Amino acid sequence: MRKIICFLVFSIVNGSFSQNLIEADSLYTYGEYSKSIDAYKPFEEESDIAQKIAKAYIAIGNYDEALAYYEKAILTDKKNQLYKFEYAKLLLRVKQLENAKLVFEELSKTNKTNPNYQYELGNVKRVLGDSTFIDNYKEAYKLDSKHLKAINNIGRFALAKRDYDTALKMADIGLAIYNKSKELTSLKAQTYYWQEDYFHAKEWFLKRLTLGESTQFIYEKLSYCYERNYEHTKAIEYLQSALKFDPQNGDNLYLIGRQYSLMDDFVNAEKYFKQALEILDEPLDREYSSLASALNRQEKYNEAIKAYRRALQQNPNNTFAPFFIAHTKAQLFEAIDAKIKVYDDFIKKYPKNSMKKMAEFTIEKLKKDKFMKGEESKD
Repeated sequence: MRKIICFLVFSIVNGSFSQNLIEADSLYTYGEYSKSIDAYKPFEEESDIAQKIAKAYIAIGNYDEALAYYEKAILTDKKNQLYKFEYAKLLLRVKQLENAKLVFEELSKTNKTNPNYQYELGNVKRVLGDSTFIDNYKEAYKLDSKHLKAINNIGRFALAKRDYDTALKMADIGLAIYNKSKELTSLKAQTYYWQEDYFHAKEWFLKRLTLGESTQFIYEKLSYCYERNYEHTKAIEYLQSALKFDPQNGDNLYLIGRQYSLMDDFVNAEKYFKQALEILDEPLDREYSSLASALNRQEKYNEAIKAYRRALQQNPNNTFAPFFIAHTKAQLFEAIDAKIKVYDDFIKKYPKNSMKKMAEFTIEKLKKDKFMKGEESKD
């Protein structure tokens, strides 16, 4: 009779224990993390319960408590690699890098065939500045030829080393496995870009857009690719898209102006150069020089001279601005002698300027023009 009573009591207690754990699991599943922690705690001495509490603490952002419960889970089940793996990943997440490295090294020695141990060890080493991290990525790829993260990081390393062939090779290997990988599509786009193969770079940046990556960076890179392929209208289109992310981006406003200038649309070029100048910080000699050039092409010579002078103020070492001030002034005169004097004055004022030879060449040409006109008048 006593045995029956003990059995019944054990069954009731065990049933209650199981029911409470089911309720705790349910709370965790439905996102009631703090309540699930309270429900789990009466059973925290069990290793599997301790790691569940650790996960719940991670979910609410209390990483110190999560680490403590992972340590408790590991102490109660020292052979459990999963607990150690999750613990090491959390150490990496909270920047306890040396501790994370030690745990991942232990795991990779315990199980030499697990690619993720190698991959995560590579991640820790990379953050620590240990150059051998690439060996761990390569080992992860060797153990799992479909490990896309390892493939991407090997490709990124190759790109950083300007080993473009390897970078493209790894991108192609990964994309053959999963052709919608944003990371590998980005790797391929950037590799072509840094190779200055702007035609292919353009196609892969466009693919990034089709994968839902609509960013300022991508639009800016697309614009540059189109510019290098002499498609200035398209370059403007993508710069306008980039401006939607940052309407006050002076650099992009300037680049739009440059596109219009390259299309000989100097009215719009002037418009965007002026907008850029209202926003950009110093030095602005490049921007003022570009504005002056656009004004010159519209025969707004006095405004152009002012812009070149502003360029020279921004950067007194700008060797081109003084010459173009003289060149623009010369356009204001019809008399050849007056034009020659402008260039003579420039040479006297800037005897060491790199544009001195151009001024001398222009003077010689003007003198020949004057001589030819004199011959014509005699006839």
